[in-house]
Amino acid sequence: MIFTKKAGYVVFLVVCMTGCSSFIPIGVRSDSDVKTQLNDQQRIAAYFNRINPKENEVATTTKKIALVATSKKTTLDAVLEKDVPANFQVLPDIEIDPKTIIQFEEGGAWVNALSKSLFDVGIDMSISVHRQILTLTPIKTKLVDVIEKYVPEDYQVFSDAAVNLDSRIRYNGSLYWLDALATGAEKEKIEVSANVSKKTLHLKAAGREKMTNSVANSGLNIDIK
Repeated sequence: MIFTKKAGYVVFLVVCMTGCSSFIPIGVRSDSDVKTQLNDQQRIAAYFNRINPKENEVATTTKKIALVATSKKTTLDAVLEKDVPANFQVLPDIEIDPKTIIQFEEGGAWVNALSKSLFDVGIDMSISVHRQILTLTPIKTKLVDVIEKYVPEDYQVFSDAAVNLDSRIRYNGSLYWLDALATGAEKEKIEVSANVSKKTLHLKAAGREKMTNSVANSGLNIDIK
């Protein structure tokens, strides 16, 4: 076969026509390639945003609102009326005064707040969630322990022989210590009187005048005369 110059031009032209559809110069991308790359970049960016959120987004999602409980003085019956659910039946002991002043913290769980408030005034609270019953009973402590804990150290305590120092009384912490002691002892038929200037406290059985026992508040040693 004779290869002429004209035939060479024809061969070159055929090669160019058959290869142009698959040949793309370096640095030039098709529309489909560009779209694929943009989509991939968006997916990658979304992924890293999920595992590494922006600082402002973290602050928004982790921000907490602090609730501050407010404490107020009120009466027991007012708290029972307002804060205890209406479906609860309240059974107070006969010794408990519904007008007892308590310090009640609002803003939290009513069970915890009421339990703490009642304990401070010498009332025990038991609750049956299943039966929806709230029972209130006085907390009674031995008289000798109340004296040891609440009577000031500089007071000397004198007791009549007929007074049972192991008698259990209710101590209402919302009252002044002398009023709380006298009120609780009165329920057990024990009279309490004090001489503030001499720093002395006298206990006697109701109706008796003579003091035959002396109780020193330091250690509460009992000297029987």
